[in-house]
Amino acid sequence: MSSDTTAAPSSIRERRQRTRASRRRRTLEPPPQLWAKVLVGIHVALAPLLLAGAYPWAAATSAVSAVALLFVVLLSDRGRPLPWSPGMAVLVGLGLASVVQIIPLPIALVQLLSPLAADDALHISAMLGDAAPTWIPLSRDPGRTRLSLLLGLNVLCTAMALALLVERHRPRGFMRAIATACVAIVLVSLGHAAVGASTVFGLYTPIVNRSFGPIINVNHLSAFASLTALLCLGLGLQEESGPRKGLAYVGATCAACLTLLTGSRGGALSLLVATGIAVLLSRRSGARVSLPVKVGLGALVTAAAAGLAVVFFGIREVHGLSDVERLDVWKRSAELVLDHWMAGTGRGAFEPAFLFRSSFLARYTHPENILLQYGAELGVPLTLLALVGFGQSTLRALRSTQTSAALAGGALVLVFLHDLFDFALELPGVAVPAAACAGVAWTRSHETRRGARYVWAIATAAALGTAALVVRLPVDDPAAIRARLAEDTLSGTELAQLEREVATLHPADGLLSGLLGHRLAQHGSPRAGRWLNRSMYLAPEWPDPHVVAALWLARNGQHAQALMEIREAERLRTGAGRRALCEAIGDEFDLERIRRASADPNDITAALQQARACRGNDAAYGAAIDAALVAEGALDYAAHTRHYRRLAATQPEQARLAAEALRAAHPDDDGALDVWLDVLVLVDPAAALAERGRPGMSVSTAWSLAEVAARADDRAALDEIVANLRRAAAGQSAAIANIDARHGRLLAGMGHTDDGIALLRSSLELDPDGPAAAALLHLAVQGRRLGLARSAAQHVCRQQGRDSAACRSAEQQVDRLNPSPPGLAPSPR
Repeated sequence: MSSDTTAAPSSIRERRQRTRASRRRRTLEPPPQLWAKVLVGIHVALAPLLLAGAYPWAAATSAVSAVALLFVVLLSDRGRPLPWSPGMAVLVGLGLASVVQIIPLPIALVQLLSPLAADDALHISAMLGDAAPTWIPLSRDPGRTRLSLLLGLNVLCTAMALALLVERHRPRGFMRAIATACVAIVLVSLGHAAVGASTVFGLYTPIVNRSFGPIINVNHLSAFASLTALLCLGLGLQEESGPRKGLAYVGATCAACLTLLTGSRGGALSLLVATGIAVLLSRRSGARVSLPVKVGLGALVTAAAAGLAVVFFGIREVHGLSDVERLDVWKRSAELVLDHWMAGTGRGAFEPAFLFRSSFLARYTHPENILLQYGAELGVPLTLLALVGFGQSTLRALRSTQTSAALAGGALVLVFLHDLFDFALELPGVAVPAAACAGVAWTRSHETRRGARYVWAIATAAALGTAALVVRLPVDDPAAIRARLAEDTLSGTELAQLEREVATLHPADGLLSGLLGHRLAQHGSPRAGRWLNRSMYLAPEWPDPHVVAALWLARNGQHAQALMEIREAERLRTGAGRRALCEAIGDEFDLERIRRASADPNDITAALQQARACRGNDAAYGAAIDAALVAEGALDYAAHTRHYRRLAATQPEQARLAAEALRAAHPDDDGALDVWLDVLVLVDPAAALAERGRPGMSVSTAWSLAEVAARADDRAALDEIVANLRRAAAGQSAAIANIDARHGRLLAGMGHTDDGIALLRSSLELDPDGPAAAALLHLAVQGRRLGLARSAAQHVCRQQGRDSAACRSAEQQVDRLNPSPPGLAPSPR
């Protein structure tokens, strides 16, 4: 078998002749043995089954599976040479580059290649009181780089094993094994979606409200499903008529349905691309496409286009900001690439390095663009070299007359395009099937059968490296360190050990530095300030380190510095420093401290509102806050109302003048009008009632005037106010029912009992669940009207339930009015 590029045929007839000749040549090659296809299928399916390899133990299990597969393949034929290609060479080179990033290098060399990594090492050594290091790793996060190296070894061993198998066996059998494994995961995901599962296999609850199976990231799942659709569709178009062809189309249909079900724009677009690639490859191979298949392809394209349009239309209003945010992340990621253009941050170190440029709208573990991620983690030169090597090998596969190699190359193109604007290749769930396709696409046959010891050397190095990385998983994983920092039983010795681990494994992780500073502050350690300052430097737009520092400083009596940290936290995110502000203010109201903690010293309204929450039940403290808000000229009309009402109790005329001044200063503001009328109700009810026709007053102020009218026994004024309220609530039956109920209670209180009862009955008809029933029962009991009381009690029991306390109380009140022997109120009909 050979995949060398030859002259392209000039007509469909020539293509078909070439295809038939290629098939005759392949009959001389041995078909893949069953054990080989089974092992490949198990390995490909294992990665997404383990929650797509999202957790270290899952990634480690998949990596061990890849190493085992490679050794089984080598042992099956010890004389097989490694089928080198530019893509395979780049994979080995990227693995070596990741190893170089974690081994200690002379600090002078690191300062030349990655100045920020050297700066991290010098800062950390100064914080710990150690001598300046002379040998340091190139990666800014060696722990995460080791975790990413596990994925790299997994991909390398998978691609190498498939390349060795395909070199001497028919590749289509392995493509079928890969597609079958992927379809199995698709069916599992569709099963979860069909039953509306919220857990994965009933064991694990993901963050999302609904589970689509073991691949819990929607973008990752859409990439996997679109890749599966391409593999099945390509195999179906190339298979001869028979059960395999039908099964391939069924798998493609299931994968397409899952892609559209995820609601991912990238998935819908990738499905369109997958359909186009499959059709192009089938035309190049000269495969016949029957009319039903053409109709099915047309339906698939239509469904993908419709799904893409629906997703775009659905997110235009709801998630429009996410696109702006993504563009901002790409811009900041490009700036990060320029910061580390020579040697990168270290493989897997994008997340901690990006904290310096993060806006903290979300947690950005990846930029969702493969070029930006590799450029930031590996450096621009190595990224460009890898792109050239991958592109050359994939282009050769696409031009090959071998249909399986061309299909595998098309799958690589699809995943790459998807990863340009989404998240796909950073977890084994998609990376392992893509690596298997790479092994099929990049293989090159050899004429000789001489032994190749370097193949065993690579496999042995991969096995030893995987074993070493698996042993270090509990230490390298930042999530494990976060979990240990959250433990309440940490001793001083354990905390010191964690401090060393963070310093050596994750020196650029601002989140871990902040958590470590928090725990040190809880232990009363003077080193807390160093780590909190370090976190502020690494994540300058994150307010939490400033809040923790403010709490720590306030408890140590350094209130002036604590107020500065609160101000900085408030500048970064409004409301972030409220808890620390309460700690720094102390037990007494101190306006000057509040002013110094405000992000804007000229407008301390927000700070005063936050300070109110410190002691919300302290009336004197609340009065002081209201007085400060009024003195500052804040447009907090609720505070003005409370302050002027207190003032009206002792100095009514001064309260009236202040309210009139506020109204004069804001003549077009309805809030100022309400403040003036609320004060006027207290100091001059008659004058307030005379202003009842003013437009713009709030509902609460209108009811205050209605109560004034009721106390003055002015029914005409009361009816006028209520009529205005009813006009404002026109068309709202529940609101009108509430108005009638309040109007009826006021009329009954004025002595117009019959009119009040009529309004309450009208309210009850408009809203049977409203407050009129209880008010009607109260009036009936007061007037000793037994029939009305029974009817009201029935409504109360219907509202609250026969077994409720309100119903029992209503029945007891009716029994007291009934001259007959005590009994229950009649059951409602």
